[in-house]
Amino acid sequence: MIGCDTVNYPTLSNPPLVEVIFELHWQLDQERPQDEPYYGILAGTMFEKLRDEYPFHEPLPAAQVPADIVPHVVQHRFRKGENEWPLVQIGPGIVTLNYTREGFDRNTFHRSIKALVQTLRSIYEEDQKPTFNRLLLRYIDAVDFDFQANNISEYISRTLKVDLKPRTSLVEDTGVSPSPTALDSTFIFSCKKPHGQFRLRFGRGRMNERDVLRWETIVEIKGQDVPQNGNEIGAWVDDADELIHKVFFRMIEGELMERFR
Repeated sequence: MIGCDTVNYPTLSNPPLVEVIFELHWQLDQERPQDEPYYGILAGTMFEKLRDEYPFHEPLPAAQVPADIVPHVVQHRFRKGENEWPLVQIGPGIVTLNYTREGFDRNTFHRSIKALVQTLRSIYEEDQKPTFNRLLLRYIDAVDFDFQANNISEYISRTLKVDLKPRTSLVEDTGVSPSPTALDSTFIFSCKKPHGQFRLRFGRGRMNERDVLRWETIVEIKGQDVPQNGNEIGAWVDDADELIHKVFFRMIEGELMERFR
């Protein structure tokens, strides 16, 4: 997460943001995804339309695999330059927009999402527009953490306001350490604005050869309620981003807020 220009949120000079991901899926023929109109030309056409902004094309290993084996798996990546961010990824039935902390601006990110959706839809004839069936916004944050010297459950409870601490009596007299050395925990909530699901996920990760506590904040919608045009998707993303920011700043209030300022 990173500070934004919303008045009520402080700007963070040292935010824990790792990556922000917009992800959009559309319906494919479950038996023959390669039969989707425009499938064979989609990646090339998208690259031609995006190359002024993302001129570096990076084919991914999945590009060598038939589409019916890897539906909704990204196959091509378009970057500003080699190993540069942000980037766009596309595959059969999926497109993503990925930003990292460096150079991330919330308003630019939102404008890029709307432009990307409009570009994708412009490739299809009016009577063959894709039917979007999954939409999500994901923020990934991380902080250094020594899992051997510290209790991760107690740390999350104290600094992020989330109680994951198991009772020590569960492993009493068993020879098992009461302090977890790793974790993978997810909370899922329904939400009304925007309509969909809100998820918090905590886990152990590695960054720059160091152990980190990694947490993801995700808003997602699936099925028939997924918005279908650029303006509707943009409005949904605006609400999802506001929800994520609101929860994030409530979580870090106190010790972590001072650390990230």
